[in-house]
Amino acid sequence: MDRLTALRHLDFDIIRQLDFMPAYLGNLRNLQTLSAFLVGRDDRRRIRELKYLNYLGGALRIFRLENVLSKADAEAVDLKNKKRLQRLDFRWTKLMGEKENKMQEEILDSLRPPTGLKELQILFYSGTKFPSWLSDTSITDLVVITLYKCANCEHLPSLGRLPNLKFLSIVEVNEVKEIAPTFFRSLDHPKSLKAFPKLEILEVDSMLHLKDWKEVQEGDLESLIKLTMESCPELVTVPSFSGLKILKYLEFNHCPELLSLDCNAVPTSLESLIIRDCPKLKESWPKEGHQDLRELESCS
Repeated sequence: MDRLTALRHLDFDIIRQLDFMPAYLGNLRNLQTLSAFLVGRDDRRRIRELKYLNYLGGALRIFRLENVLSKADAEAVDLKNKKRLQRLDFRWTKLMGEKENKMQEEILDSLRPPTGLKELQILFYSGTKFPSWLSDTSITDLVVITLYKCANCEHLPSLGRLPNLKFLSIVEVNEVKEIAPTFFRSLDHPKSLKAFPKLEILEVDSMLHLKDWKEVQEGDLESLIKLTMESCPELVTVPSFSGLKILKYLEFNHCPELLSLDCNAVPTSLESLIIRDCPKLKESWPKEGHQDLRELESCS
């Protein structure tokens, strides 16, 4: 296949149909469509084969990132100059050992995406911190971010400055103990600027050690419509959501330590409130609720 140098579209289900990539795929420099790349360890199938594929567009899923042998190999891909890419998935097959975590951090940090990227997924990443570029204001077009089973990361990235982000899903980032102010704005980000100005859906799921979410600054999350917090067994505190003027759907599911949610801290825009397997929260909820929320109590 490396001789098909005029080929523009390689369009089939690579993930389910191949055990490894064709050798020397990097020779196909006119390639525009490539749904996925399975990183191999031999010289013919290393991640470097993506280096000259600068016409790639649409979605590209890079699997088996545990096979990237060095930071230099990741840098050679030069993803930031693949301007036509709209979606990137970075996926490891499994979590790496503790000794390899540092290398995985360097590798992901070297895979800086193009500034026009719209969707990003990071799956099974074993580093203890997210890449610096994820909090960079240069990637301003991001609309969708999914962080899935990044089990060793201790802090959430500062994402509040992303002006076009609409959907954010955080699943099994288990070492995070707090949704801190730095999640909304970094230390050099003026407090006067609103965080997450266009975020509509926020999903927090299976955060095993998350304990606190203390505050939402006035003006933040002003476009939020749906918030779900599920399977956070150590979560104790959540902030007042009264400032979220267009929030319509609020769900707490299996958060057994969650102590209270003041009915006056719930916006009157709310149309659906679901509380499941949160015994302490249900005990604290007033039997005769806020007049505007009487219908919502039946959902608890």
